[in-house]
Amino acid sequence: MHIAVYKEMMGSDMRLAAKVALCCLLYYSGAVGFFRRFRKRKGGEIKILAYHDIGPQSFFNLQVPEKVFESHMSYLSESGYNIISLEEAVELLKSKKPVPADTVVITFDDGYRSVYEHVLPAVRRYGIPVTVFLSTGPVEKRGPLFVDALAYAFEKTGKERLDLTPWGLRAYSIANAGLKERAGLEINDFSKDLKTEERRKLLQFIFEKLDVELDPPELRNRMLTWEEVRISKSQGVSFGAHTVTHPSLARISTEEAGEEINRSKKMMEERLDSEVKTFAYPYGSAKDVDRKVRDIVSEKGFSCAVTLQMGINNGGSDLFMLKRTCVTNQLRGPLQALSRAVFAVEMSGMLSCLGRGNRG
Repeated sequence: MHIAVYKEMMGSDMRLAAKVALCCLLYYSGAVGFFRRFRKRKGGEIKILAYHDIGPQSFFNLQVPEKVFESHMSYLSESGYNIISLEEAVELLKSKKPVPADTVVITFDDGYRSVYEHVLPAVRRYGIPVTVFLSTGPVEKRGPLFVDALAYAFEKTGKERLDLTPWGLRAYSIANAGLKERAGLEINDFSKDLKTEERRKLLQFIFEKLDVELDPPELRNRMLTWEEVRISKSQGVSFGAHTVTHPSLARISTEEAGEEINRSKKMMEERLDSEVKTFAYPYGSAKDVDRKVRDIVSEKGFSCAVTLQMGINNGGSDLFMLKRTCVTNQLRGPLQALSRAVFAVEMSGMLSCLGRGNRG
């Protein structure tokens, strides 16, 4: 592996350490509380958080450990945040009425089983409204998403190299967790341009090359069952659509995108016997959501749609391009004990203000 790559990884670790140190200073000095009291005069903004899975560490940082998630929810509840449902947020934005300060919405993408195991208890304990966006294909067929299958293969393999030159990619060193994450991100991005069947074949090729069982029970049980969805719904969790096969909608045809959106909505309404009004774009970046896709969703009977483009929302926001902050597991090992401090500072918006000040 090139020395430049190691330098890049080391630089990333140093930047994270500096961020954690700054967050601890701001949090434990009381600066966060002072800043929030100052900001309360403004109000007018809604921050939507996007979680994915609650569970042990994975290569792609989308699994937030249970204790970290619990610390997030306890902090929001104990610190006076105005936690509302996505549906309430939409009505508030439509009304053009003033938005209370520190208003937050909590969402989950994909439909992992951890919603039933770990999120539902938090909903009960704190009375927090949550919206979960389901990819209906994995729920219906009891199969994993591409990224989860890829992470599993990397976790279980004893190989240190993966040659994907037959697929137009390159040969990857996967000798440690950092290299696996870099390779996985590149492979996952490449998969967005593939048809569903091509993605399946790519996974099969990878599993064979890495000498890993293709269809283990661990992967079949990653997602919610329809019964767990119904139970969660009866206890206060809202559900929205997230397509059938989780494609990048901007990279497929208009007809395919419409079919993915419509089928997921229809299947959910049939299984849950209730109307589905909210939608989340798979991947959700500017490359994965374009005007064509936005317009299709707006014409399918939804009241709103959320992206994974970072930012806040106000009365001028497009209800079908709502911004969200993706919550990832940045801290590993002993540093996880500092998760509450980092989360508190990130929620306050202090880092953004400090960044703007530095640029000015």
